[in-house]
Amino acid sequence: MDELQSFQTFSNWLRFQIDRFASSSSETDDLTEKEATMNTSRVLTYIERYLTRSPVDVFFDDIPQKDWEADWDHIEDGFALLPLLDAQLKKQEAGQASRRALQHVEFLVSYLSTWSSRIFSGIAEAKKRSVRFGSPLKLSVGEAITTIDLRMCETSANQGTIYTVLAAKTTNKVHVFRSTIDITNGISAMRATTRACIDLGARSLIDAKFFNDETLVLVCSQDDKKTVVLFLPLEMPDVVYTAYDAGQEDSASAVVSDLPSYLAEYVLPPEYEMRPVRMEVHDRVNLRSEIPERICLLADNRLMWRAFKLPQQATLGAARKNG
Repeated sequence: MDELQSFQTFSNWLRFQIDRFASSSSETDDLTEKEATMNTSRVLTYIERYLTRSPVDVFFDDIPQKDWEADWDHIEDGFALLPLLDAQLKKQEAGQASRRALQHVEFLVSYLSTWSSRIFSGIAEAKKRSVRFGSPLKLSVGEAITTIDLRMCETSANQGTIYTVLAAKTTNKVHVFRSTIDITNGISAMRATTRACIDLGARSLIDAKFFNDETLVLVCSQDDKKTVVLFLPLEMPDVVYTAYDAGQEDSASAVVSDLPSYLAEYVLPPEYEMRPVRMEVHDRVNLRSEIPERICLLADNRLMWRAFKLPQQATLGAARKNG
């Protein structure tokens, strides 16, 4: 506290000296009056005691490695840190021999960070051991997967549905997997998994994302280099789900459905035409103000990112076809 007060007085004195050299002769009397009321003893105290070396240096200076390791090993034996630190600080203030590293800020931060990591790692490991994993299910489309997205939907209090969309760059097909899970006493069990395969025709898939629990959004390119956006309901009569056999690596057993002709295609406006490589979708948000549904597209240069507000009839139309 004394150092802070002395520093404030020293700062005022230094400001006075600067003003005196920069002021005109007409202001000399006013500056002289300020100098007369200044506490010069604190200025001298700061210069003699704190200017070149501060009492808090002991908490920030360099520590020999042997002192660091010795103090670390000492507190690792199980001593309570706060009482030990308080005792060492009192010894240091009294001029007695004390542990240098223990009262150092860098040492304390490093020690607390290490123990925090140990505690959180232990909690994570305990949580991991308490999780019961079921048998894994391998999803395959017979080709190297280049597009993937997943959506978990709550069907009821004790049942849920997991939708997974997969696609390969070498084909113009989209595979939607539907897995139903039952939840009993907090433990889930997977039931049968079905698959739907949708043929995009002459379109090439760029990206696919689940918009919500009912709709899948597809961004495709056409032969005329135009980018189109399609909204595909996950449950509709035109898309046929059949039983999926994880033992078959290819997609020969999948029933291929043509893309329904009644789905509206939304073409990017000519002034915003781009070659997207990735998409993100966002549902409606009602916070401070209403934010509408939108899709965000990343251009192939990886620098331009554009967001497009969706027409209201896009998701409404998907919902009607779903119903």
